[in-house]
Formats: sequence, C-alpha cells, structure tokens
Amino acid sequence: MTEGGHFRLAGISEDGLIVVHWGTEEGGSGRYTLDTMTLEHVQAMARIEPQYPDGIRDHISNTPGLSVNLVGDSGGIQEDAVQYVLKWESKGKSHGKHAPAVIPDGPVSRLVILKIQ
Repeated sequence: MTEGGHFRLAGISEDGLIVVHWGTEEGGSGRYTLDTMTLEHVQAMARIEPQYPDGIRDHISNTPGLSVNLVGDSGGIQEDAVQYVLKWESKGKSHGKHAPAVIPDGPVSRLVILKIQ
C-alpha cells in the first residue's frame, strides 16, 4: 500500500472503458483501464477526449521546478457549457503531510480562475 496515493477518474471512452489515473506521493503515476461491466482491469488502450483545452497546463511563471496544478469545478459542466478551473504552481503534491516542503521559495504562485466554454 502506498501512503499518499491518489486516483482520478479520467473518463469513459467511446467503447465503454473506464480510465482511472493514479499517482503516488513519491511521484509514480500511471493509469488503469477497467471494464464497465465487471470493473476488472483490462489490457486495452482507451481514448479519452481531453477534459481541458490545449495550453491549459502551460506554466504561469518561469520559476524552475514547479508543477502546474488544476482542479476542476466540482459542479461539472453546466447547460451553458461553462466550466471553472483553478490553476496554480507548486513544487509537488503534499497530500496534506509536507506543506512547507512544497511551498516554493520566493514569490508564491498566482491562483488563477479560468472560465472554459
């Protein structure tokens, strides 16, 4: 078992496969592809449409060693097709354990609210 591991639903492919991205506190990552009927892992490639537009993961600053973080609107996409996303940079994920270690030295990253249509 990995402490600090996380999972994120990437989406469901057109052919009905569930794709889950995973990551560890140590920086390991990958993806699971699951059959929607049995929820068993399958060895198949699944194409998921991008959730965000191209360029959204571009860096905000030119401070070296920072990662771009995105958190989508928990309300989901509304009828008017508007979605909000928070974007900021950090030295990695703390998973609530090592907050001072991931706060960059120098200026703190801007927190940006993006409106996607």
